[in-house]
Amino acid sequence: MLAKIGIFFLKGFSRLPFNVLYLLSDLFYVVVFKFIGYRKKVVYNNLKSAFPEKSEKERKQIADKFFRFLSDLIFESLKSFSLTAEELKKRVIVENVEVLYKYLEQNQSLIFVLGHYGNWEFAQLRYSLEDKRHKFNGIYKKIKNPEVEKFMFKSRSRFGTSLIETKNAYKVTDEEFYKKIPTITALIGDQAAPPDKGYWTTFLNQDTSVFLGCENMSIKYNMPVVYVQLHVISRGFYKMSFETIVENPRDTMPGYITDSHTKYLESIILQKPEFWLWSHKRWKHKRPQNTITGSKF
Repeated sequence: MLAKIGIFFLKGFSRLPFNVLYLLSDLFYVVVFKFIGYRKKVVYNNLKSAFPEKSEKERKQIADKFFRFLSDLIFESLKSFSLTAEELKKRVIVENVEVLYKYLEQNQSLIFVLGHYGNWEFAQLRYSLEDKRHKFNGIYKKIKNPEVEKFMFKSRSRFGTSLIETKNAYKVTDEEFYKKIPTITALIGDQAAPPDKGYWTTFLNQDTSVFLGCENMSIKYNMPVVYVQLHVISRGFYKMSFETIVENPRDTMPGYITDSHTKYLESIILQKPEFWLWSHKRWKHKRPQNTITGSKF
């Protein structure tokens, strides 16, 4: 019942215009992040480990910019529940799609990989509007609360994205592969993998366990890996572009694909760190003595 009531109010708030939502975001930033200090310690510790060469003042400046952006991100994500296709196209510009078409027009499926950088919810919704000739899958983890899961599923799939639970990713992709359906499958590549199931690498100056989903799937179906870059232009406006980082997955050595998309994200973060999700407990696991680098998600 509480979930239904909460969803009812969220739907109402999502219909407010952007200028009102940004006023609420400013207030939210002051109350939640400045006064209450939500995840302040987590963010400061993450920044200190990632940027030991920076001064405390510099890290605090990044943290403050991040909290301001995170507040906007929360309200933008809320707005995505009712955002029209026309408004979304204005707010997310899509560039260099020819990178994708050279594969798709040859009946070649692709893997999209991106991180928790910028507004990834807008990115998923926006690309689902881009080209209806090709199927667009989004890999996601099911939410435990059934009412919230139903609401989020409907919201994220409303422009045509086919959402697939992580546990069903290979089953669905198998069917599409053998039917020769040109498909783009998108997944987030910077989530914390369990220490005994991930691939260990160095990311932002720290030992980091990364899920092998992107690597295993791209190699199994020999799908080129394309990184989705989301540039923040101004408040609430973004630019999405694409770059192939691995063209022939089956020709790569173990770990190469995972290292490639992880390092690519790192290069983006280093340019403008305030737009990455620093409040996430990304480094909660420690590297085990016997590192495992060959398991699947």
